[in-house]
Amino acid sequence: MISFLAYELSIRNLSPRTVDGYAVDLRTFFRFLRSTRDQSFSDIPLEEIPIKDLTFDFVRDIVYEFMYYLTKERSNSARTRARKLCSVKAFFRYYVNKQNMIEQNPAIDVDSPSLKKSLPKYLSLEECLELLQHIETEFTERDY
Repeated sequence: MISFLAYELSIRNLSPRTVDGYAVDLRTFFRFLRSTRDQSFSDIPLEEIPIKDLTFDFVRDIVYEFMYYLTKERSNSARTRARKLCSVKAFFRYYVNKQNMIEQNPAIDVDSPSLKKSLPKYLSLEECLELLQHIETEFTERDY
């Protein structure tokens, strides 16, 4: 996982916050994977399950179960689930295309949750005028 995160940060030039988010998402995914596939971890809280010794052979048809878990057990929003799925897909894509450690991406055909589109929130005319009256920078004219 470390090489994937380093690749995303240094080669793909993703922001450190995005890479940190990927790390959190992937740890959650692999802990979930281990807790559902290895009964010896079923009584351990998810955050305490070790993942350093997992191999790719351990991953089979788990992504849909993980998405269900995120929905039902963790009550993640559709946007959060979509981001976590993006992390998992990018991880496997890296190990398929860049490292050649696995032959196919097990998450490639998983559809992302539908996201609701919301309209932007606008300021009222009064709020705009109040905002413009309180501009206090050395470039007041430009900012106005």
